[in-house]
Amino acid sequence: MLVVFMGIILLVVALAMSAWQASLVESNQRDRLLIQVVEVANALHWRRVDSLTFSADDLGTPIFESMRVQLRALAERHGGGELWTVAPRNGEWFFGPESLHADDPLASPPGTRYESPPDELGWVLQSLQATTTQPYADEYGEFVSSLAPVVHPQTGQLLMVVGLDAPDTLWWSEIHRGSRPALLAGLGLLVVFGLGVAIVTRRGRAGVVRPAAPYLEAAFVLVSGLLLTGLGVSVAQQLDQREQQTEFVRLAALNSQAMHGAQAPVSGPLVLPPLSQSQSLAGDRAWGVGGLGMLFTVLATMLVMLLRVRHLSVEQQVKERSGELKKSQVMLKAITDVAQDAIVMMDPRGQVVFWNKSAERLFGYRRDEAVGRDLHQMVMPGGPGPEVNRAMRRFAQTGTGDAVDRIVEVSAQRRDGSRLAGELSLSSLRMTDGWYAVGIVRDVCRRKRMERRLIRLNECLASLGPDYQENVTQITQVCGELLESEAALYNRLKEGRLFALGRWRTPEDMPLSDAPEGHVCHDVINGTLGKAYVTGDLTQTPYAEQDPYVKRYGIKSYMGHAVRCQDQVVGSLCVVSTSHMQPTDEDERILGILAAALSAEEGRHLAMSRWQEAKEQADRANQAKSDFLSRMSHELRTPMNAVLGFSQLLEADPSLDEGQQESVREILRGGRHLLDLINEVLDLARVESGRIEMSIEPVLLGDVVRDCLTLLRPLARDKGITIHVGQVDQILMADRTRLKQVLINLISNAIKYNRPHGEVWLDAQARAEDVRVRVRDTGRGVPESLRDALFQPFARLHEDGNESIEGTGIGLAISRRLVELMGGMIGMTGQEQGSCFWFELKAGEPAAQESGDEVDPLHSSAPVAATGQDRHFTVLHVDDNPANLRLVEHVLRQRVGVQVLNAPSGGLGLELARAHRPDLIILDINMPGMNGYDVLQRLRQEPETTDIPLIALTANATERDMERGREAGFDQYLTKPLDMALFMRVVESFLKARKADLTDV
Repeated sequence: MLVVFMGIILLVVALAMSAWQASLVESNQRDRLLIQVVEVANALHWRRVDSLTFSADDLGTPIFESMRVQLRALAERHGGGELWTVAPRNGEWFFGPESLHADDPLASPPGTRYESPPDELGWVLQSLQATTTQPYADEYGEFVSSLAPVVHPQTGQLLMVVGLDAPDTLWWSEIHRGSRPALLAGLGLLVVFGLGVAIVTRRGRAGVVRPAAPYLEAAFVLVSGLLLTGLGVSVAQQLDQREQQTEFVRLAALNSQAMHGAQAPVSGPLVLPPLSQSQSLAGDRAWGVGGLGMLFTVLATMLVMLLRVRHLSVEQQVKERSGELKKSQVMLKAITDVAQDAIVMMDPRGQVVFWNKSAERLFGYRRDEAVGRDLHQMVMPGGPGPEVNRAMRRFAQTGTGDAVDRIVEVSAQRRDGSRLAGELSLSSLRMTDGWYAVGIVRDVCRRKRMERRLIRLNECLASLGPDYQENVTQITQVCGELLESEAALYNRLKEGRLFALGRWRTPEDMPLSDAPEGHVCHDVINGTLGKAYVTGDLTQTPYAEQDPYVKRYGIKSYMGHAVRCQDQVVGSLCVVSTSHMQPTDEDERILGILAAALSAEEGRHLAMSRWQEAKEQADRANQAKSDFLSRMSHELRTPMNAVLGFSQLLEADPSLDEGQQESVREILRGGRHLLDLINEVLDLARVESGRIEMSIEPVLLGDVVRDCLTLLRPLARDKGITIHVGQVDQILMADRTRLKQVLINLISNAIKYNRPHGEVWLDAQARAEDVRVRVRDTGRGVPESLRDALFQPFARLHEDGNESIEGTGIGLAISRRLVELMGGMIGMTGQEQGSCFWFELKAGEPAAQESGDEVDPLHSSAPVAATGQDRHFTVLHVDDNPANLRLVEHVLRQRVGVQVLNAPSGGLGLELARAHRPDLIILDINMPGMNGYDVLQRLRQEPETTDIPLIALTANATERDMERGREAGFDQYLTKPLDMALFMRVVESFLKARKADLTDV
């Protein structure tokens, strides 16, 4: 009966707790809903609310849309409940902005009248206080709503009421869910009580205690305690939230009264803490109840278990910890034994207490020999000094020192007396009897050696120069030094023999070349042994008998690596020794690096050899081209001399009728055009070969333009072209002759490629340091497809196959090269109509005028007077071509008082010169037997002919030919075909000078 009574009591308590919990949850929900709506009302600015009309006119206004977005965001922040607003108008309520979407069935357009508002809405209007309604029903459904006013802070007038809805079904669902924990906890206690009673009753009837009983009792105690603790925490949380929400409601009421003047004015607006902050403040009571409940639960459970299982638990812990300790010892020993670095531990007295296997290998002392000995006495030669002793005393007291927690380089002594270079990582360990030192020592001798090797290797590779043999010798020497061998050499297979191109410390009697058969290095080259071959004992290989050097010099060790050139093995780099070597992987890598350096050197040497060969071939080809042009110039000019010479004689013959004169003029035009083509080709060859000389000086552009227009205006008149000249008074730094040649090319092109009766403009523009000269025309222009090749040799300006326009297509190429040689640039700019070619040269300063103008006799056109008093002049012409002799004779006989002597060979010319002592000698260069230079030399050597003026008249018209002629001693150098006007001016100038000399005598 007592058990039943206690069960009924527990059931009643569970139901009472559930009902009380439901009431508390409902109250908390009301306060929470009220707090949320008050937060929303505080977030809305009263000025924006005051601007609303709460009618259909608000729809679409910026303030209305902005407030609706704000309400939607606030609704999501507070859990997604629907927010709505109403305002009193003429005793009725009208809806304003809402958080609902426009397509929501509960949404109300602005200005909609609220048909069935809750009674609490009127109370809010009168009291200006926030409140939560009782469950009510309106035209939209059944709700519980919290209402909060928005009041004008100055007039105290109610501007709007904000409502937050909680659907009625959701409201009661939350209340029922909140009351479940208390009911479940009570029922759980009742079940646990029943199970406990049943177990105790059954154990008492059996008269024995099962081994699992202590754990079941502890479990019942634990579950009961957890249920009671959970119930207490739940109730405490509700109470804490209730208290915080009550405080928030009180603050909200004070704030509302302050805003509409219900109480005395305050110093500032009352700021309510956010709901999230108010809720975060709750929980102190819950934490206290939970902590105490858990504490009592744990204590009760521990007490129940401790009395029964303490002995078993202790034994189990001892067993487990003993196993873990043994396992840790085994793992520590395994780790320290396999470590590659020496691990040493020293006690406060300086004695070794730990010594791993790496320490045995590094220092040479066994573990049993090292443990217990003074570490510094053992590894420091002569024992520790005063500084070390002071450091030890400091470490024993404080566990600190200069080397603690650092990596330092140290030097120690091994057992055999050798020196050890190492890195020490030292740390301190606090033990019961003082500070212990744990040191990890790493041998860095190998690393230091590798660093020195790398430095030497980098220095070698960086110092390689252009000389192939020096580079091979240097690489071979570095290979021997780094690998510490007795000798090193580089064997190069060439033309079926082995050549020792690189040698270091090789025997003096070792031949520089040898037959490859039998040599180990030859097998490395032909791939029999792979790309590398390393052996420490050649006596155990077949090479001890077949390699002649192994037997002759007693070689026992060999390291060789193949050297490649363009994917073909051409040699081997090797080091040898008369003792047994034990090469390391590092040694093999260094040998491979140096072999790769030799491979790169072989590739570079091959490329340089090919480049040198290609350069020599190009020079030979260029020389052949020059010789060809020189021969072609002579061969073409010689017949052209006769054509143009006799044509000019015919042109001067008054007996020809008009038709015959026109035919002669056509011959002259064709011949002169052919001569221009020959001159242009030769000029291009001189420009491309770089043998053209420039005399850069200040040149007045206007003078050069005037000379060019004097030559080109007849061509423009024939085509009806008008030439306009703009500002051309600038001074350019240029070669006057070449500048004139460039301008003639550009202007003549502008005339040739212009339309009939077109126009050409020539002007110049001064820039910062340059002057741009432009030649524009009104022709067809240059198509886009031809502009890239415009300044290339033999490129024509037209693409329609119109061959009526004469030219070789090399004028622009010559012009570009000439402008570049004068330090400028040339280009072309397209126009809507025609083309614009331009070039830029440096601007110059006016040159100082020299006193006394000198007149060049070659350009003087004043004829020599021919009267009966004139002395007869004798002119000797030496040429192996009869046509040339006749032509010159015809030309000179037009000059009154001139006797012409013709000599068809150089020997006859010498005899005539000695016999007649002529006033002027005209010499051809290319003659069979004795050429013009031989005749010139003989004439200058003989006293009776040394002062006679000599004129070269030859078809050798290249710049090099002219320069050679002037250097040889000719007084004037004229080229064929013969220019009659220039020839007569030159002859008359010499004869006039000769007459003056004789008159003075």
